This record gives sequence, C-alpha cells and structure tokens, in this order.
Amino acid sequence: MPRGNQRLDSHGPAERVRGTAAQISERYLTLAREASRSDDRVAAEGYYQHAEHYLRTSNAARDDAPASAPPEVADTDTITVTS
Repeated sequence: MPRGNQRLDSHGPAERVRGTAAQISERYLTLAREASRSDDRVAAEGYYQHAEHYLRTSNAARDDAPASAPPEVADTDTITVTS
C-alpha cells in the first residue's frame, strides 16, 4: 500500500498521470468532467472509475498512516489565576 505522499505513475486510458494518489484522483476527475462535457460517456465513466480507484488508494494510505499523538488538553477546572 503506498504511503500518502508516495509518488505514483498511472497508465490510464488515454494518458500517463503522475503524482500522489490524491493528485491522480483529482486529475482523473477533471478528465472525466471534460469527457462528460463533450458527451463522451464511455470515456467519462472510465475516468470516473480510475478516479475512484485512486481515491480509495489515497484513503487507505491515510487510514494506515500512524496517527500522531493527540495534543494534551489542559483541565480547565484546575486553572488558578494569581495576581
């Protein structure tokens, strides 16, 4: 599973797309919208499927990343003010 910031190469239906999984997903969404605007439903669906794949890859990498320690929260009930 690629890490969130790992660069990937995608050999998509019409062109090669490079970047992180999130960047590739965004690029395929853009290509899908462009294909949809030009009434190419088959190409649009292919791009949407590629975008979904890379979105899932990005989400999985994010979910697998070690969570940073939550910041310590001060107990506001015990704060005292001195003058």
